[in-house]
Amino acid sequence: MHCHGRDSKPGGEFRFDFFDTSKCGEGLPAVSGTASGYASLIGLDVEPQAGGNRPRMPPIPASLLEDWQVETIQRWSKRIADGNVEEARGERKNNRNPRIRITSKLPARVGNSLRVSFVVEDSDGDPVIGHLKLGEAKADITGAGAGTVSLENITGNAGDELTFTAELCDGWARVTRGNLGKVEKE
Repeated sequence: MHCHGRDSKPGGEFRFDFFDTSKCGEGLPAVSGTASGYASLIGLDVEPQAGGNRPRMPPIPASLLEDWQVETIQRWSKRIADGNVEEARGERKNNRNPRIRITSKLPARVGNSLRVSFVVEDSDGDPVIGHLKLGEAKADITGAGAGTVSLENITGNAGDELTFTAELCDGWARVTRGNLGKVEKE
């Protein structure tokens, strides 16, 4: 998790803490390296490569994985590669859906863009992907925590009221929050 968890940078494209974006459906930002995206490759990375005496992962100076860790990753990878996603995924009970708070006050009128501060909370500690949307303008958010995004190219006619919504997914469930506020297009 040091290299492949929510807060890591080097291995951030291969996330072990976000299992499956298929639960999130279409239209949400992709998290590359989710289970279905790279499980069939990970087994190669933890075994010595042809002609080499060290696996590709973990890289130096990290110490090598223990045999039981390699075996766990290989079993998980094989289940995914064989199409046994549910078996590899395991059962998740009592998942708590992510929530979002908008911390900046929405203006009464907007021009072409809007800067929005937000907080994403998931009491399970699951990572979250999603986006904020105002009219047709959309900004992606990734990870739980706080941030600021800019909604660009907001379209609409004078006098339009644009509903501000959030769509979030924690890899187990997708939630849509509407009624975060309405902004009149100027």
